[in-house]
Amino acid sequence: MDNKQSDIKSKLNELKKFISENLTYIITGLLILIITVGVLYNYYNNANSSQEAENAVNESVQQEAEQQETAENTVTEYVVQRGDNLWKIAEKIYGSGYNAVDLAQANKLSNPNLLFAGQKLSIPQNVPNREPTADKISTKETNQRKEVVKEYTVKRGDYLWKIAEEVYGDGFMWSKIAQANNLRNPDLLFAGQKLTIPQN
Repeated sequence: MDNKQSDIKSKLNELKKFISENLTYIITGLLILIITVGVLYNYYNNANSSQEAENAVNESVQQEAEQQETAENTVTEYVVQRGDNLWKIAEKIYGSGYNAVDLAQANKLSNPNLLFAGQKLSIPQNVPNREPTADKISTKETNQRKEVVKEYTVKRGDYLWKIAEEVYGDGFMWSKIAQANNLRNPDLLFAGQKLTIPQN
């Protein structure tokens, strides 16, 4: 027992002596370790902050671009005048009555033939370039078309959108019927009126 205690004491004394002789090195090592951990912590913390700042900037730029695109897509408004129809408005604004389809879609019109004086329409700016129709189609040209092979008799309560859905399965084709029949006001239809229906 005494030998064991004396061995433990001697080992403790050796350890004390080692610590006292190397205290400077131990403290220096601990300081280096603490400084290294601190530097690494700051580096990763700054890297995360920098990434978050970059993400915030990117998100802000993206939102600004989306707002600008939205502003470019619908920046104009048109007030419907008495006697207006979508075809006429599209010709006035875009030079093509075929853009009536774009007006109807932009304004979510369930029946594009029903417009009211004073009604406000959003005018989309980025629309496809469609075949020009303003000041182009004459009665003579319309009558000479060989594509017209079918006739439709207007019934009470009919309007061009409804007729186009019936004969083509697509209401947006109403403009083709209006053009083929040289209708100056597509909203004015009469029961018994005969319409030629283009097939091509």
